[in-house]
Amino acid sequence: MPAHLFVYGTLLKKLNLPCYRYIQKVADFVGEAKTHGVLWDLGNYPGLQVDATAGAVMGELFKLKEPLDWHELDAYEDFHPNDLAGSLYLRIETQVLLANDKPQRAWLYHYQGPMHFAKVIEHGDYALHRQTLRLPRR
Repeated sequence: MPAHLFVYGTLLKKLNLPCYRYIQKVADFVGEAKTHGVLWDLGNYPGLQVDATAGAVMGELFKLKEPLDWHELDAYEDFHPNDLAGSLYLRIETQVLLANDKPQRAWLYHYQGPMHFAKVIEHGDYALHRQTLRLPRR
């Protein structure tokens, strides 16, 4: 099992939103990273759909502290290990690239929810997207 978590949305350190405080308790910041997929603006948060043939999605990599109780983080992401079909996100293992292009296996939350109002974030960077929308950092 990977000891790392890739985040790309409201949990980003650089956004410093209230939910980031939880990540600080359970993981140490490693650095900026990216993976391949499609990043969607879903209104109040983004969703990433992993796709090896798609462009880069920017995010951050964290090294998990041991032991990690996944219940709180999974609940935040609306992932239910005993109800995959009813989960908004799936926690999956994938490969990400650090800023120095070093590959690293990591967990991430893959979006599988409704797409009614979803808009693609072409450049794959949620923090930049929030800046263009002038959303507060809190």
